[in-house]
Amino acid sequence: MSTHLDKIIDILDVQYNIQTELLELSKSKTEVLLAEDVKKLGEITKSEQELIKKLETIELQRQKQVEMISKERGLSNNTITISELIEDADDLTKDRLRNIKEKLSSIISEQSSVNDINRQLVKANLEYVSFSLSFLTGQLNSGTVYDKDAKSPKNNGSSGIFDKSV
Repeated sequence: MSTHLDKIIDILDVQYNIQTELLELSKSKTEVLLAEDVKKLGEITKSEQELIKKLETIELQRQKQVEMISKERGLSNNTITISELIEDADDLTKDRLRNIKEKLSSIISEQSSVNDINRQLVKANLEYVSFSLSFLTGQLNSGTVYDKDAKSPKNNGSSGIFDKSV
């Protein structure tokens, strides 16, 4: 089993390194979103997709090693957790597993925080674009539900800066 554990640790290290690269890209994305640099945003997104493909490939390798450990233990499913691996490992392997578990947990948590910030920035930018388009095409609601005679206000014929009909 230790050979499979060593392979899992190596795979987790590779996953950590890829996650670190993804985190750096996400932080760069925050700056790019603030600067509204669409070209750079596209480049970052492409790089992220490449790293995600690498993660998917390495994850399949990890799952294969977990499957082999499950077979060795006589388990029918692949639900072995890293905590269970730590319990059954020798002292040196326990330390290595704990270390990579902590590193992965930390970076994934940080990635989640950065993703939340980026999600909010994208949402704010989309809301601004939507507002601007509505303003330019005259689709903004006046905000008034009724006029002073309790009637719906009439459209004054204004169609905004641009005429919607082509």
